[in-house]
Amino acid sequence: MLTMLANINVIGVIVWVVVFVAAVVIEFSTMELVSIWFAISAIPSLIMAAFGVNIWYQILVFAVMSAIAFVITKLFIKKKIKVNPSATNADSLIGNEILIINDVTPTQNGEGKVRDIVWTVTSKDFIAKGEFAIVKEIKGNRLIVIKKEIK
Repeated sequence: MLTMLANINVIGVIVWVVVFVAAVVIEFSTMELVSIWFAISAIPSLIMAAFGVNIWYQILVFAVMSAIAFVITKLFIKKKIKVNPSATNADSLIGNEILIINDVTPTQNGEGKVRDIVWTVTSKDFIAKGEFAIVKEIKGNRLIVIKKEIK
């Protein structure tokens, strides 16, 4: 029993306890799964330190376990949580009307204005100045539009 106590790396045990506690505190303070894998990975390293295993093996196990826990957490979260992407910035223009301010032809780009911003527009249709079009997609800095049908 005395030899087992002699092998215990007290400083290593303290370091891994601190890593574990810090990771848990960070996790509870953010609630965003940013450090849970470090808390999980500190446990085997803590056990290894208690048995006097070389510090480099402890660090290696911590790094590998952190990577594995991160990947498993990422896969689990991806399956359980479905995020509906919301259109932001230019993507939110798709489906909106745009006022054509320079004629657009199938062979020549024109210009259109939406939300007080002038865009280069391309279309397979002829759309005259003053008409409205619908934004179908964005390619680079150009909006691909179709002529709005008047009802």
